[in-house]
Amino acid sequence: MQKRERINLVFGLVLVLTTLLVVFFRFYRLGSVPQGLTKDESYYGYDAYSILKTGRDIWGRHLPLYFKSTGEYKMNLTYLMVPGVKLFGLSEMTVRLPSAVFGLLTLFILFLTLQKFFSNRPLSLALTAAYAFSPLSFGMSRLFYESNTGLFFIALALLLVFNKRFTLSAIFFALSGYLYNPYRYIGLILLVLALALHYYFGRKDSRPVRRLLPLAIYLLIFSPLVIFGTTGGSLKRLGEELTLQKTSYEMKINDMRANCLLNFKSPTLAKLCYPFWNKVVLHTSMSASSFLRPLSPEILFLENQNEYVIPKGYGVFQSFLLPFYFLGLIWLFGFAKLKPLGDFERLLILFGIIASSGIVASTGNIEIYRHPVLMYLIYLSMSCGAYLFLSFVLQQKRAVRITISIFFFALASFQITKYLLTYHLYTQKLPLLFSYDVREIYEYLETKKDYQFIVDRKFHGPITASFFWATDPAYYQENIVWTDPDPWGFINSYRLGNVYSQTYTLNDLLCKKHADPNVPLRAIVIDDPGQYSPWADLLTHDFSGSLTLHAVYDIDRLYPFVKEYYPADLCKLTES
Repeated sequence: MQKRERINLVFGLVLVLTTLLVVFFRFYRLGSVPQGLTKDESYYGYDAYSILKTGRDIWGRHLPLYFKSTGEYKMNLTYLMVPGVKLFGLSEMTVRLPSAVFGLLTLFILFLTLQKFFSNRPLSLALTAAYAFSPLSFGMSRLFYESNTGLFFIALALLLVFNKRFTLSAIFFALSGYLYNPYRYIGLILLVLALALHYYFGRKDSRPVRRLLPLAIYLLIFSPLVIFGTTGGSLKRLGEELTLQKTSYEMKINDMRANCLLNFKSPTLAKLCYPFWNKVVLHTSMSASSFLRPLSPEILFLENQNEYVIPKGYGVFQSFLLPFYFLGLIWLFGFAKLKPLGDFERLLILFGIIASSGIVASTGNIEIYRHPVLMYLIYLSMSCGAYLFLSFVLQQKRAVRITISIFFFALASFQITKYLLTYHLYTQKLPLLFSYDVREIYEYLETKKDYQFIVDRKFHGPITASFFWATDPAYYQENIVWTDPDPWGFINSYRLGNVYSQTYTLNDLLCKKHADPNVPLRAIVIDDPGQYSPWADLLTHDFSGSLTLHAVYDIDRLYPFVKEYYPADLCKLTES
């Protein structure tokens, strides 16, 4: 066997093994790690079920471009859930399946992109594997996130751009905007940047119409979002984010102005503080912070702030990649050249990082799950830093090369293994964050669906019950009662038949029972454990059994005990 054939065989075996490991860990216990079901997941999943069964969303709108859902006008991830719901039924797994599948496809695109950059298959495979097990990419691919699903289209469009296939890339840039609102702006900016840089570096086309064709295609595909956005609220999410910040801003401003008044002892002099503490200045400073913080080594490698996606003590990427981050910056700002790459790729990644971070930072708030495109671009830069490092290592003696290779392989293996163990354990350590026991409770309640009152004070009862019990969507559309919009514009399902959310307290129903003790009330309540826990029909616990999470009370069975042990007027008892 020729040497080249042996090398190809070894690489093929490593490729297959790496792929199997990545696929296994991406899909292993997808529906149960994290265990639980959040409100967003239940709304997304039931909307998909409603589309599958009736062709309408839960508001009764036929094949909408925006899903009104809880008043935030979710994008089209719902449609990607429909095939999984059709094949496997409505479950936590099928809600998370699109993100897992497209997250996996993004890895394939990343490998092709790195191979385009370096023409080095072992390095491309190693960097792709490192990205696959990075905390942000791995964590988001095991949840429902639309931003992670849409990243595939951005990554594919970038690969086409790097191959100078601008017209085709415009299609995928535009499609990404159908999955996640910020991507419509990020995709457009990346496309414009690519065309401008392509033109700037001497690749002028004598036919201006041809140069504008990718933009025309993008706008054509994008146009339904603009048209429907005028009535559907395409800027709804941005408005809600700004509204959410308003109260926080006002509290900070009022506090600082009050301190000025207390110190100056004069309302007139206190106004000197106004130019420094106002909404414009505060929002500008918050946006600047939100722009810079995702680029910091602390958030990237050491400590993230979103425990729902990334375990405490981890950054976006594994820390063994930190040296490549700094080397990537050296390349990114033009202080080092890479033979396979030119200024077109370098400047596109640099300006893309600035643009994507700036767009998401416009709300003045940092949420790392909104930054997949930014992190993908940063990783491309880090990969170039890894190539610089490899170029240096290959110039060293064989013993040095082997030592460095063993060190990085051992460090990467240790950190990735530790992370995977941490991930599968930490989700159980935060049972309330992940609604750990929601399935257990609703499987128990399914035998009591005929009760007069089923009051869920913890899990948004009507939508959660509809999800786990696969309620007929046509019935849901016709009978659901919604709350009024809250100060931020959000709404929630309030009542569906006999299932209520937050409507009655435990003592409200005890009082109803007290009014006519001999008539069965047939009411059940999901609540926190409390003084009545000894008489709960069901107590749920965390994985260890040591922490009680929630209690389910049957009012008819609870009433005699409460009457005996709390003989005061039940209608005046403090809520438990």
